Amino acid sequence: MGYLYRYNWQYSFVLPAIYTFATVLVLSSRPFPGFSDPFVLFNCFFIPLFWVTMLTDCQKFDGHRICQISYIFVRKCIPINKVVEIRYAPALIIGNYKALYITGTHATITVNEIAYASIIRLLILTAQRKAEISELCWFEIDWDSAVIDLSAARTKNRRPHLVPLSAEALVVIDAIPVRLGRDLLFGEGVGGFSGWSRSKEALDRRINAARAKAGKEPLPPWTVHDIRRSVVTALNERGFAAPHIIEAVVNHVSGHKAGVAGTYNRAAYATEKRKALDAWGAYFISKIAT
Repeated sequence: MGYLYRYNWQYSFVLPAIYTFATVLVLSSRPFPGFSDPFVLFNCFFIPLFWVTMLTDCQKFDGHRICQISYIFVRKCIPINKVVEIRYAPALIIGNYKALYITGTHATITVNEIAYASIIRLLILTAQRKAEISELCWFEIDWDSAVIDLSAARTKNRRPHLVPLSAEALVVIDAIPVRLGRDLLFGEGVGGFSGWSRSKEALDRRINAARAKAGKEPLPPWTVHDIRRSVVTALNERGFAAPHIIEAVVNHVSGHKAGVAGTYNRAAYATEKRKALDAWGAYFISKIAT
């Protein structure tokens, strides 16, 4: 059985809170020296940065050294990561996908929930970030090459990224209606899909209702980002690709290829990435069919 390591956010505030409290105690024990005092000036800058660093994914700071030092320091002091006792992708994702597959055309499901179902399916089949799929535009899909072509402005690490589309992913996209005058596949008005919380709650209700009828316990708590983690875990454990290929699939520039992956162009590993996602798509669909 494979296990996932999820960020335990409850620990994020512990060390910043201790440091802030200690600083207040020090300052309250003597007359206030004014904002020109080096100690006060330093903490006016450091305390907010410390809080933001710990409550936000450190990668969003694009490698700022102070954020990395703070993050690493706290990781050494407290157990930020804890094991979440759920099985890897097939247990979590297939349950969701099967529920979506069965109820996706139910008359009581709203248009937004149908769009959400399609987004979840594509996240499962591509392992990309939710914004990269929920804000997907038709012009970003190359039908001839069967890839999603994401520009640097559309990715978290600001690097162009090609996402191979398996036959299973193409089926999902082909079922999405094209709306006149709208480039985005999902959502209404300005921007991509919205209504994540309501749609997830509706999905959870449908899944758990189906599980209750089957005499099963409710689905364990999950988040949309768990899908990406789960697919990466499955690709590794099923041997669908080498670690550096999986990092290329999800557009990572750290870990196994740190210092090297950042130099590859967006066509690198194209064949290997396609093989990995094709194998995953075929395997996944075969599993939900049983």
